[in-house]
Amino acid sequence: MVRTVTQSNRTSLFERIPNSWFIVSIVALIALVLVIATVISASQAAGEATAANETYVFDAEDLYVTWSWIIVIGVFTGVTLYGIKQRWAFASTIQIALIIVLTVNFILIAQQIDRDIFGVGVFALIIFTLIQIAFSNIPPDSNVRKSLAGVLITAVVLTAIILFSIWLVPSLILLGR
Repeated sequence: MVRTVTQSNRTSLFERIPNSWFIVSIVALIALVLVIATVISASQAAGEATAANETYVFDAEDLYVTWSWIIVIGVFTGVTLYGIKQRWAFASTIQIALIIVLTVNFILIAQQIDRDIFGVGVFALIIFTLIQIAFSNIPPDSNVRKSLAGVLITAVVLTAIILFSIWLVPSLILLGR
């Protein structure tokens, strides 16, 4: 006997998980990655100190850059997965994730704890802003294929502008003299 399942009875793993548990699990996963990165970095530094016959003292400031990148990438991934779970269009999901990750980058830039965190924020802001330029020119209801085509077109245009600027600068400098 063959039993067919109607569309309403089919659910994916994402759909079965309540939103609150989904968000909590993403935050817990980011925290776990932070702990693993801390353990790996501390054990490497301790091994190097032992090889050099020195003592090693763990300092959380040594991991600010690693933690900053994990937070930036974790926020982007978490928001993207949440959008996929909600069955939003791909381009719309990425646009929302980019807005949130750009806000996180501004927070990293505005902090006054460490200059390395500022550097991560600025570098990530540049990368995600270039991606945002592409996705701001893509209709929000686009699928993955249309979105990637838009990103590719934007990359070609931006590369052409940058190369033209590099070619033009020496001429402008000579003109200014």
